[in-house]
Amino acid sequence: MSKTTTRKPVRMIGQQSDSDLEEMYVDMVKANNGDDWEVDLVINDKKVRFKIDTGAQCNVIPESIHHETGTQLGKSKAKLVTYGGQCLKPVGKCNLLTEYKGQFHHVEFQVLNQNATPLLGLTTCISLGLIKRVREITTSPGQEIQSEYADVFEGLGCFEGEQHIKIRADAQPIIHAPRKVPVALREKIKSELKRMEHLDVIEKVTEPRQWVSSMVTVWKPEKQKIRICMDPKDLNNAIEREHYPMRTIEEVMARMPGAKVFSTLDTQCGYWQVKLDKESSALCTFNTPFGRYAYKRPPFRINTAGEIFQRLMTEMFEDMDGVQVIVDDILVWGQTKEQNNQRLKQVLDRVREKNIKLNPEKCTFGAHEVKYMGHILTAEGLKPDPQKVEAVKKMQKLTNKTELQTYLGMITYLAKFLPQLSTVTAPLRTLLEKSCREWSQRLQY
Repeated sequence: MSKTTTRKPVRMIGQQSDSDLEEMYVDMVKANNGDDWEVDLVINDKKVRFKIDTGAQCNVIPESIHHETGTQLGKSKAKLVTYGGQCLKPVGKCNLLTEYKGQFHHVEFQVLNQNATPLLGLTTCISLGLIKRVREITTSPGQEIQSEYADVFEGLGCFEGEQHIKIRADAQPIIHAPRKVPVALREKIKSELKRMEHLDVIEKVTEPRQWVSSMVTVWKPEKQKIRICMDPKDLNNAIEREHYPMRTIEEVMARMPGAKVFSTLDTQCGYWQVKLDKESSALCTFNTPFGRYAYKRPPFRINTAGEIFQRLMTEMFEDMDGVQVIVDDILVWGQTKEQNNQRLKQVLDRVREKNIKLNPEKCTFGAHEVKYMGHILTAEGLKPDPQKVEAVKKMQKLTNKTELQTYLGMITYLAKFLPQLSTVTAPLRTLLEKSCREWSQRLQY
Protein backbone atom coordinates (compact mmCIF):
# COMPACT_ATOMS: atom_id res chain seq x y z
CA MET A 1 0.00 0.00 0.00
CA SER A 2 1.62 3.26 -1.09
CA LYS A 3 1.18 6.63 0.48
CA THR A 4 0.23 9.46 -1.90
CA THR A 5 0.95 13.10 -1.11
CA THR A 6 -1.30 15.61 -2.86
CA ARG A 7 0.51 18.85 -3.60
CA LYS A 8 -1.52 21.99 -3.13
CA PRO A 9 -2.02 23.72 -6.53
CA VAL A 10 -0.68 27.23 -7.03
CA ARG A 11 -3.02 29.58 -8.85
CA MET A 12 -3.77 33.29 -8.93
CA ILE A 13 -7.54 33.40 -8.45
CA GLY A 14 -8.07 37.11 -8.62
CA GLN A 15 -7.99 40.29 -6.58
CA GLN A 16 -10.85 42.19 -5.01
CA SER A 17 -11.32 44.86 -2.35
CA ASP A 18 -13.07 44.35 0.95
CA SER A 19 -13.58 47.64 2.78
CA ASP A 20 -10.10 49.22 3.15
CA LEU A 21 -8.29 45.91 2.76
CA GLU A 22 -6.87 44.67 -0.52
CA GLU A 23 -7.11 40.89 -0.86
CA MET A 24 -4.02 39.18 -2.22
CA TYR A 25 -4.00 35.47 -2.99
CA VAL A 26 -1.01 33.38 -2.00
CA ASP A 27 -0.19 29.71 -1.51
CA MET A 28 1.08 29.91 2.09
CA VAL A 29 2.47 26.70 3.56
CA LYS A 30 4.53 25.99 6.65
CA ALA A 31 6.16 22.78 5.46
CA ASN A 32 8.23 22.65 2.30
CA ASN A 33 7.53 19.89 -0.19
CA GLY A 34 10.65 18.44 -1.76
CA ASP A 35 9.50 19.31 -5.30
CA ASP A 36 8.78 22.99 -4.62
CA TRP A 37 10.65 25.60 -6.62
CA GLU A 38 13.01 27.46 -4.32
CA VAL A 39 15.69 30.13 -4.67
CA ASP A 40 18.19 31.84 -2.35
CA LEU A 41 18.27 35.64 -2.12
CA VAL A 42 20.70 37.65 0.01
CA ILE A 43 19.08 40.11 2.43
CA ASN A 44 21.20 42.08 4.86
CA ASP A 45 24.28 39.91 4.05
CA LYS A 46 22.38 36.70 4.87
CA LYS A 47 21.00 34.01 2.58
CA VAL A 48 17.23 33.56 2.76
CA ARG A 49 15.55 30.67 0.96
CA PHE A 50 12.29 31.62 -0.78
CA LYS A 51 9.55 29.49 -2.27
CA ILE A 52 8.65 30.58 -5.81
CA ASP A 53 4.87 30.99 -6.11
CA THR A 54 3.87 32.18 -9.59
CA GLY A 55 0.26 32.33 -8.42
CA ALA A 56 0.94 34.75 -5.56
CA GLN A 57 0.19 38.45 -5.90
CA CYS A 58 2.77 39.60 -3.34
CA ASN A 59 5.99 38.64 -1.58
CA VAL A 60 5.95 37.40 2.03
CA ILE A 61 8.49 37.08 4.85
CA PRO A 62 7.99 36.17 8.52
CA GLU A 63 8.52 38.82 11.20
CA SER A 64 11.69 37.05 12.39
CA ILE A 65 13.46 37.81 9.10
CA HIS A 66 12.27 41.43 9.10
CA HIS A 67 13.65 41.98 12.62
CA GLU A 68 17.14 41.05 11.41
CA THR A 69 17.10 43.79 8.75
CA GLY A 70 16.62 46.61 11.27
CA THR A 71 14.24 48.43 8.89
CA GLN A 72 10.96 50.08 9.85
CA LEU A 73 7.60 48.55 9.03
CA GLY A 74 5.15 50.48 6.92
CA LYS A 75 1.38 50.15 7.16
CA SER A 76 -0.09 47.34 5.11
CA LYS A 77 -3.62 47.43 3.70
CA ALA A 78 -3.34 43.89 2.40
CA LYS A 79 -5.31 40.85 3.50
CA LEU A 80 -3.65 37.63 2.37
CA VAL A 81 -5.95 34.81 1.32
CA THR A 82 -4.51 31.32 0.92
CA TYR A 83 -5.77 28.93 -1.73
CA GLY A 84 -7.62 27.09 1.02
CA GLY A 85 -9.47 30.27 2.01
CA GLN A 86 -7.56 31.12 5.21
CA CYS A 87 -7.21 34.88 5.80
CA LEU A 88 -3.94 36.31 7.13
CA LYS A 89 -3.40 39.94 8.18
CA PRO A 90 0.20 41.19 7.81
CA VAL A 91 1.71 43.18 10.67
CA GLY A 92 3.08 45.57 8.06
CA LYS A 93 5.09 45.82 4.88
CA CYS A 94 8.70 46.76 4.08
CA ASN A 95 10.93 47.48 1.12
CA LEU A 96 14.23 45.58 1.29
CA LEU A 97 17.38 45.61 -0.80
CA THR A 98 17.91 42.06 -2.08
CA GLU A 99 20.76 40.50 -4.03
CA TYR A 100 20.44 37.72 -6.57
CA LYS A 101 23.35 36.53 -8.73
CA GLY A 102 25.33 39.72 -8.06
CA GLN A 103 22.45 42.04 -9.01
CA PHE A 104 20.48 44.20 -6.58
CA HIS A 105 16.74 44.82 -6.45
CA HIS A 106 14.41 46.69 -4.11
CA VAL A 107 11.57 44.29 -3.28
CA GLU A 108 8.41 44.96 -1.27
CA PHE A 109 7.39 42.30 1.26
CA GLN A 110 4.27 41.70 3.34
CA VAL A 111 5.37 40.74 6.87
CA LEU A 112 3.54 38.06 8.87
CA ASN A 113 3.89 37.49 12.61
CA GLN A 114 3.94 33.73 12.23
CA ASN A 115 6.43 31.11 11.08
CA ALA A 116 5.50 31.40 7.41
CA THR A 117 7.65 30.22 4.52
CA PRO A 118 9.37 33.16 2.76
CA LEU A 119 7.62 33.51 -0.59
CA LEU A 120 8.17 35.33 -3.89
CA GLY A 121 5.17 36.25 -6.01
CA LEU A 122 4.70 36.40 -9.78
CA THR A 123 5.78 40.01 -10.41
CA THR A 124 9.05 39.67 -8.52
CA CYS A 125 9.76 36.28 -10.12
CA ILE A 126 9.47 37.91 -13.55
CA SER A 127 11.62 40.94 -12.63
CA LEU A 128 14.36 38.67 -11.26
CA GLY A 129 14.16 36.30 -14.23
CA LEU A 130 13.39 33.40 -11.92
CA ILE A 131 10.67 31.79 -14.01
CA LYS A 132 13.02 31.45 -16.97
CA ARG A 133 15.78 30.28 -14.63
CA VAL A 134 13.63 27.50 -13.17
CA ARG A 135 12.50 26.26 -16.58
CA GLU A 136 16.06 26.15 -17.86
CA ILE A 137 17.69 24.96 -14.67
CA THR A 138 19.13 21.83 -16.33
CA THR A 139 20.99 23.93 -18.92
CA SER A 140 22.23 26.74 -16.66
CA PRO A 141 25.71 27.83 -17.89
CA GLY A 142 26.92 28.06 -14.30
CA GLN A 143 25.84 24.50 -13.56
CA GLU A 144 27.39 23.21 -16.79
CA ILE A 145 30.72 24.82 -15.88
CA GLN A 146 30.66 23.50 -12.31
CA SER A 147 29.86 20.04 -13.64
CA GLU A 148 32.62 20.10 -16.29
CA TYR A 149 35.18 21.44 -13.80
CA ALA A 150 33.86 19.71 -10.67
CA ASP A 151 37.38 18.92 -9.42
CA VAL A 152 38.27 22.63 -9.46
CA PHE A 153 35.49 23.38 -6.97
CA GLU A 154 36.41 20.68 -4.43
CA GLY A 155 38.98 20.59 -1.64
CA LEU A 156 41.98 22.82 -0.93
CA GLY A 157 44.63 23.28 -3.61
CA CYS A 158 48.26 24.36 -3.43
CA PHE A 159 50.67 26.32 -5.63
CA GLU A 160 53.81 24.51 -6.70
CA GLY A 161 56.94 25.35 -4.69
CA GLU A 162 57.47 27.01 -1.30
CA GLN A 163 57.45 30.68 -0.31
CA HIS A 164 59.83 32.42 2.11
CA ILE A 165 59.11 35.13 4.69
CA LYS A 166 62.18 37.27 5.34
CA ILE A 167 62.85 38.85 8.76
CA ARG A 168 64.97 41.96 9.42
CA ALA A 169 68.42 41.07 10.77
CA ASP A 170 67.99 43.35 13.82
CA ALA A 171 64.51 42.03 14.75
CA GLN A 172 64.10 40.79 18.32
CA PRO A 173 62.05 37.55 18.61
CA ILE A 174 59.02 37.70 20.90
CA ILE A 175 57.13 34.85 22.57
CA HIS A 176 53.52 35.39 23.64
CA ALA A 177 51.70 33.32 26.23
CA PRO A 178 48.41 31.65 25.24
CA ARG A 179 45.31 33.78 25.70
CA LYS A 180 42.32 32.52 27.62
CA VAL A 181 39.34 31.37 25.58
CA PRO A 182 35.67 31.21 26.63
CA VAL A 183 34.69 27.84 28.07
CA ALA A 184 31.74 27.66 25.67
CA LEU A 185 34.11 27.81 22.67
CA ARG A 186 36.82 25.39 23.83
CA GLU A 187 35.44 22.30 22.06
CA LYS A 188 34.72 24.28 18.89
CA ILE A 189 38.30 25.60 18.89
CA LYS A 190 39.69 22.08 19.40
CA SER A 191 37.57 20.82 16.52
CA GLU A 192 38.70 23.63 14.20
CA LEU A 193 42.37 23.04 15.07
CA LYS A 194 41.94 19.37 14.14
CA ARG A 195 40.26 20.34 10.86
CA MET A 196 43.12 22.70 10.01
CA GLU A 197 45.63 19.93 10.81
CA HIS A 198 43.73 17.54 8.54
CA LEU A 199 43.90 20.12 5.72
CA ASP A 200 47.68 20.37 6.25
CA VAL A 201 47.33 24.08 7.05
CA ILE A 202 48.89 23.78 10.53
CA GLU A 203 50.91 21.23 12.47
CA LYS A 204 51.43 20.73 16.20
CA VAL A 205 54.95 21.57 17.42
CA THR A 206 56.85 20.82 20.65
CA GLU A 207 60.40 21.97 19.90
CA PRO A 208 61.57 25.47 20.99
CA ARG A 209 60.62 28.35 18.70
CA GLN A 210 61.97 31.91 18.77
CA TRP A 211 58.78 33.52 17.50
CA VAL A 212 55.45 32.56 19.10
CA SER A 213 52.30 34.64 18.54
CA SER A 214 48.95 34.49 20.31
CA MET A 215 45.89 32.77 18.89
CA VAL A 216 42.87 34.91 17.99
CA THR A 217 39.41 33.38 17.57
CA VAL A 218 36.36 34.89 15.91
CA TRP A 219 32.93 33.29 16.36
CA LYS A 220 30.65 33.67 13.32
CA PRO A 221 27.09 33.12 14.57
CA GLU A 222 25.49 33.35 11.11
CA LYS A 223 27.55 30.33 9.98
CA GLN A 224 27.86 28.74 13.42
CA LYS A 225 31.61 28.47 12.84
CA ILE A 226 34.78 29.49 14.65
CA ARG A 227 37.60 31.18 12.75
CA ILE A 228 41.14 30.77 14.11
CA CYS A 229 43.89 33.26 13.32
CA MET A 230 47.13 34.34 14.94
CA ASP A 231 47.92 37.85 16.16
CA PRO A 232 51.08 38.69 14.17
CA LYS A 233 51.47 42.31 15.30
CA ASP A 234 55.08 41.90 16.50
CA LEU A 235 56.00 39.56 13.65
CA ASN A 236 54.61 42.00 11.08
CA ASN A 237 56.88 44.73 12.45
CA ALA A 238 59.89 42.46 11.82
CA ILE A 239 58.98 41.25 8.31
CA GLU A 240 60.79 42.59 5.25
CA ARG A 241 57.88 42.90 2.86
CA GLU A 242 57.98 42.26 -0.88
CA HIS A 243 55.91 45.37 -1.60
CA TYR A 244 54.62 43.67 -4.73
CA PRO A 245 52.27 46.13 -6.52
CA MET A 246 48.62 45.57 -5.62
CA ARG A 247 46.15 46.54 -8.33
CA THR A 248 43.27 48.91 -7.71
CA ILE A 249 39.76 48.61 -9.12
CA GLU A 250 40.45 51.71 -11.26
CA GLU A 251 43.53 50.05 -12.82
CA VAL A 252 41.49 46.95 -13.57
CA MET A 253 38.75 49.01 -15.25
CA ALA A 254 41.31 50.76 -17.47
CA ARG A 255 42.42 47.38 -18.85
CA MET A 256 38.94 46.25 -19.95
CA PRO A 257 37.91 48.24 -23.05
CA GLY A 258 34.50 47.22 -24.36
CA ALA A 259 33.80 44.75 -21.54
CA LYS A 260 30.11 43.80 -21.40
CA VAL A 261 29.96 40.29 -19.94
CA PHE A 262 31.70 39.28 -16.71
CA SER A 263 32.53 36.20 -14.66
CA THR A 264 34.05 36.34 -11.17
CA LEU A 265 35.96 33.53 -9.46
CA ASP A 266 36.99 33.36 -5.82
CA THR A 267 39.81 31.12 -4.62
CA GLN A 268 39.01 28.69 -1.82
CA CYS A 269 40.65 29.87 1.43
CA GLY A 270 43.02 32.09 -0.60
CA TYR A 271 46.35 32.21 1.24
CA TRP A 272 46.02 28.62 2.43
CA GLN A 273 46.82 27.48 -1.11
CA VAL A 274 50.42 28.71 -0.70
CA LYS A 275 53.05 26.52 0.98
CA LEU A 276 55.65 28.06 3.32
CA ASP A 277 59.21 26.78 3.67
CA LYS A 278 60.22 25.37 7.09
CA GLU A 279 61.95 28.54 8.24
CA SER A 280 58.89 30.66 7.47
CA SER A 281 56.54 28.10 9.04
CA ALA A 282 58.57 28.33 12.27
CA LEU A 283 57.97 32.11 12.32
CA CYS A 284 54.22 31.46 12.14
CA THR A 285 54.01 29.49 15.41
CA PHE A 286 51.12 30.40 17.71
CA ASN A 287 50.17 29.52 21.27
CA THR A 288 46.85 27.99 22.29
CA PRO A 289 45.52 26.57 25.57
CA PHE A 290 45.97 23.16 23.90
CA GLY A 291 49.62 23.55 22.91
CA ARG A 292 51.58 25.26 20.14
CA TYR A 293 50.90 25.01 16.43
CA ALA A 294 52.72 26.32 13.37
CA TYR A 295 51.14 27.44 10.10
CA LYS A 296 52.40 25.57 7.05
CA ARG A 297 50.46 28.02 4.86
CA PRO A 298 50.42 31.84 5.25
CA PRO A 299 48.00 32.83 8.03
CA PHE A 300 45.52 35.65 7.57
CA ARG A 301 46.76 38.97 9.00
CA ILE A 302 50.39 38.40 7.97
CA ASN A 303 51.24 41.64 6.15
CA THR A 304 53.16 39.98 3.33
CA ALA A 305 50.62 37.22 2.60
CA GLY A 306 48.51 39.34 0.24
CA GLU A 307 51.60 40.46 -1.68
CA ILE A 308 52.85 36.89 -2.10
CA PHE A 309 49.42 35.76 -3.27
CA GLN A 310 49.05 38.69 -5.69
CA ARG A 311 52.44 37.86 -7.24
CA LEU A 312 51.60 34.17 -7.69
CA MET A 313 48.17 34.92 -9.17
CA THR A 314 49.56 37.59 -11.52
CA GLU A 315 52.27 35.22 -12.76
CA MET A 316 49.67 32.50 -13.31
CA PHE A 317 47.47 34.59 -15.63
CA GLU A 318 49.81 37.27 -17.06
CA ASP A 319 49.91 35.64 -20.53
CA MET A 320 46.10 35.44 -20.84
CA ASP A 321 43.71 37.99 -22.36
CA GLY A 322 40.54 39.12 -20.61
CA VAL A 323 41.67 38.22 -17.08
CA GLN A 324 42.32 40.58 -14.17
CA VAL A 325 43.22 39.59 -10.60
CA ILE A 326 43.17 41.48 -7.31
CA VAL A 327 44.67 39.15 -4.67
CA ASP A 328 42.24 36.18 -4.56
CA ASP A 329 39.44 37.67 -6.71
CA ILE A 330 39.62 36.71 -10.40
CA LEU A 331 37.69 38.72 -12.98
CA VAL A 332 37.11 37.33 -16.49
CA TRP A 333 35.54 39.66 -19.06
CA GLY A 334 34.45 39.62 -22.67
CA GLN A 335 32.74 41.85 -25.21
CA THR A 336 30.25 39.05 -25.90
CA LYS A 337 28.92 36.08 -23.98
CA GLU A 338 30.77 33.73 -26.32
CA GLN A 339 34.09 35.50 -25.75
CA ASN A 340 33.56 35.51 -21.98
CA ASN A 341 32.78 31.78 -21.97
CA GLN A 342 35.85 31.01 -24.09
CA ARG A 343 38.13 32.99 -21.78
CA LEU A 344 36.47 31.54 -18.68
CA LYS A 345 37.23 27.98 -19.82
CA GLN A 346 40.85 28.94 -20.53
CA VAL A 347 41.11 30.34 -16.99
CA LEU A 348 39.55 27.23 -15.47
CA ASP A 349 41.91 25.01 -17.47
CA ARG A 350 44.85 26.99 -16.05
CA VAL A 351 43.42 26.81 -12.53
CA ARG A 352 43.09 23.03 -12.88
CA GLU A 353 46.63 22.74 -14.27
CA LYS A 354 48.09 24.71 -11.33
CA ASN A 355 46.04 22.75 -8.74
CA ILE A 356 44.20 25.81 -7.43
CA LYS A 357 40.70 25.39 -6.01
CA LEU A 358 37.73 27.77 -6.23
CA ASN A 359 34.80 28.50 -3.94
CA PRO A 360 31.60 27.77 -5.96
CA GLU A 361 29.44 29.82 -3.58
CA LYS A 362 31.33 33.00 -4.48
CA CYS A 363 31.56 32.56 -8.25
CA THR A 364 29.40 34.27 -10.89
CA PHE A 365 29.30 33.21 -14.54
CA GLY A 366 28.44 35.25 -17.65
CA ALA A 367 26.65 38.19 -16.01
CA HIS A 368 26.17 41.74 -17.31
CA GLU A 369 26.59 43.11 -13.80
CA VAL A 370 28.74 41.68 -10.99
CA LYS A 371 29.95 42.61 -7.53
CA TYR A 372 33.73 42.96 -7.55
CA MET A 373 36.01 44.38 -4.86
CA GLY A 374 33.20 46.23 -3.10
CA HIS A 375 31.80 47.77 -6.29
CA ILE A 376 29.20 46.91 -8.91
CA LEU A 377 30.86 46.38 -12.28
CA THR A 378 28.82 46.93 -15.46
CA ALA A 379 29.38 47.67 -19.15
CA GLU A 380 28.81 51.36 -18.33
CA GLY A 381 31.54 51.32 -15.66
CA LEU A 382 31.70 51.24 -11.87
CA LYS A 383 28.74 51.77 -9.58
CA PRO A 384 28.70 51.96 -5.78
CA ASP A 385 27.62 48.84 -3.94
CA PRO A 386 23.99 49.52 -2.86
CA GLN A 387 24.61 47.69 0.42
CA LYS A 388 27.44 50.06 1.32
CA VAL A 389 25.31 53.07 0.41
CA GLU A 390 22.48 51.65 2.51
CA ALA A 391 24.86 51.24 5.46
CA VAL A 392 25.77 54.93 5.25
CA LYS A 393 22.09 55.91 5.12
CA LYS A 394 21.29 53.79 8.18
CA MET A 395 23.97 55.30 10.41
CA GLN A 396 22.63 56.81 13.63
CA LYS A 397 23.30 60.41 14.68
CA LEU A 398 26.97 60.96 15.39
CA THR A 399 27.69 61.64 19.07
CA ASN A 400 31.51 61.76 19.27
CA LYS A 401 34.73 62.02 17.26
CA THR A 402 35.22 58.26 17.04
CA GLU A 403 31.83 57.81 15.37
CA LEU A 404 32.62 60.74 13.05
CA GLN A 405 35.90 59.09 12.00
CA THR A 406 34.02 55.88 11.23
CA TYR A 407 31.44 57.80 9.21
CA LEU A 408 34.06 59.70 7.19
CA GLY A 409 35.87 56.44 6.52
CA MET A 410 32.68 54.89 5.15
CA ILE A 411 31.81 57.78 2.82
CA THR A 412 35.39 58.11 1.54
CA TYR A 413 34.56 54.92 -0.40
CA LEU A 414 32.05 57.04 -2.37
CA ALA A 415 34.58 59.76 -3.25
CA LYS A 416 34.99 58.56 -6.84
CA PHE A 417 31.23 58.88 -7.35
CA LEU A 418 30.90 62.29 -5.61
CA PRO A 419 33.31 64.87 -7.11
CA GLN A 420 32.49 67.52 -4.46
CA LEU A 421 32.74 65.18 -1.48
CA SER A 422 35.86 66.79 0.00
CA THR A 423 34.21 70.22 -0.09
CA VAL A 424 31.00 68.94 1.47
CA THR A 425 32.79 67.07 4.26
CA ALA A 426 35.31 69.84 5.07
CA PRO A 427 33.21 71.19 8.00
CA LEU A 428 33.00 67.66 9.41
CA ARG A 429 36.76 67.14 9.22
CA THR A 430 37.39 70.30 11.25
CA LEU A 431 35.55 68.61 14.13
CA LEU A 432 38.39 66.07 14.31
CA GLU A 433 40.99 68.76 15.01
CA LYS A 434 42.51 69.02 18.49
CA SER A 435 41.16 72.56 18.82
CA CYS A 436 37.63 71.11 18.86
CA ARG A 437 37.54 69.85 22.44
CA GLU A 438 33.82 69.60 23.07
CA TRP A 439 31.11 67.70 21.21
CA SER A 440 28.05 69.85 21.77
CA GLN A 441 24.41 69.43 20.75
CA ARG A 442 24.94 72.22 18.22
CA LEU A 443 27.80 70.35 16.53
CA GLN A 444 25.77 67.16 16.36
CA TYR A 445 23.25 68.83 14.11
